[in-house]
Amino acid sequence: MRWPQPELLPGEQVLFQVRANLTVKDIARGGTLTVTEKRFLFQPNNVEARLMLRPRTWAIDRIIAVGVASRSWGPVSGAWVRRLRLEMSDGSAALFVVPDVESVVRRLEVLIWPIAADTADQ
Repeated sequence: MRWPQPELLPGEQVLFQVRANLTVKDIARGGTLTVTEKRFLFQPNNVEARLMLRPRTWAIDRIIAVGVASRSWGPVSGAWVRRLRLEMSDGSAALFVVPDVESVVRRLEVLIWPIAADTADQ
């Protein structure tokens, strides 16, 4: 099965990609999480797209923290596993079920914090 691919902006390069489930209204929706030097993109898989789930994007300069969300109760939200948590400057958060979440967090911190620092300096 092919990974769903997001539409990239001109000159945008993929830095990291992982299969992921995005928690939307307490339901984990399948797709791919892609990180570029400008943004995080979630591209739903074909089944989710047919169910009207649209691609989502988050600008890197709006992300203030990347971490691991604690487990909680939610039979179809993915909350029974530790999830990737992106905290935004407006107080919102995005939660993703990803394989080996601690490793993904470490990788993202190395990738995006130098980019975020460069953006803040401009």
